[in-house]
Amino acid sequence: MTMFPESQKVAIQATSRRPTGKPDYFIMASRQQVQRLKLDEWAVLVFMHPAFERLNRDVPFLSIQCRVGVDDNLGVPSVVGTPTCVAVDQTLRNALGIPFRVFRQLTGGEYYLLPAARQGVPQLRRELAQVFGFRSIAVRCHSAHVPDIEKSYVRVPQDVLKAVGVQESDDLILERPLPVAGRDGIIRKFVISEVRMSALAAGDAFLRERKTLMKCFPTRFRDAQRDLYDYADFSKSGLFKTEVPERQLPEPDVPPTFMDAETRASWSVDTFRRSLPGFTVDEARGIGSEPADYLTPLMIRRSIRSALARDSLQTGITFLVVLIQLTLALDLEPGRVSGTEIALALLIASCVSLILLIFRLRQQV
Repeated sequence: MTMFPESQKVAIQATSRRPTGKPDYFIMASRQQVQRLKLDEWAVLVFMHPAFERLNRDVPFLSIQCRVGVDDNLGVPSVVGTPTCVAVDQTLRNALGIPFRVFRQLTGGEYYLLPAARQGVPQLRRELAQVFGFRSIAVRCHSAHVPDIEKSYVRVPQDVLKAVGVQESDDLILERPLPVAGRDGIIRKFVISEVRMSALAAGDAFLRERKTLMKCFPTRFRDAQRDLYDYADFSKSGLFKTEVPERQLPEPDVPPTFMDAETRASWSVDTFRRSLPGFTVDEARGIGSEPADYLTPLMIRRSIRSALARDSLQTGITFLVVLIQLTLALDLEPGRVSGTEIALALLIASCVSLILLIFRLRQQV
């Protein structure tokens, strides 16, 4: 069954050059190919993973959002009908379950690159968040620890929380691309949806316990590394150029995040239609509303609103100190402070506090 237009099919290679200063992961393509694929700032890379035939997964693909970059050195296909070759960051390849150790030995594979959009207020919030700084991290969705069920938070490894500049009880933004199909059932675009959740650290003891549970109860606590990186699946699909290598070490995967079923089902058609009322009923019916499972990749970043609230006390103290000092310094007529002097002191104190706040938050990531 064809799910994506053949015109959006691509071949992939490793990224050799990428833009700097952006808190996102990139696919790089030539300007001509970006236009041909009808891409804008954002796209979604899709991989029809060969393991899903064995796993009988309802949704036969993995998808992850990425920022689009232009690299004219990639050129264009010299043979008509040859898929566009795009360069893909390693993190994106890991998120899609593509083996890192043998990536250069793989050939073929069904990859699609489709346009994606961020809608309205979420896009505006993200643009504002870039002023204060953030870092996106790709993670793999896993089921929650039993005591965490129905508690409205997600567990994330401590080192990941530090990497995104989040402290426990701060909010995280979790993002996932949702496919939108037309009347013919063909998926031609994605919309990136987000969910806000409070974060709790997954400590070493918790992670050791989860590994034990995966070994003792493999059908309930599934192991994404074992299921996604089985070289035999890639071999059966004819994706190895040479003889299948023996797997000596576990393939590196993106970090886990642990959430309950209610959170994993947050990206539903009803939620999508409420948050994006501009889409038609026909488009909403085409949206892949399957709950996130243990193979689903997500992107997480800190909530700037939450970071601002955490830093509010220090910002308030800074503002008051600067305001008092400026009021005294601008007291041009001793013993009498005019309204103009107060207004000027307020303006300067606000600017100084904002600049220091931006520096503090950006330094955290």
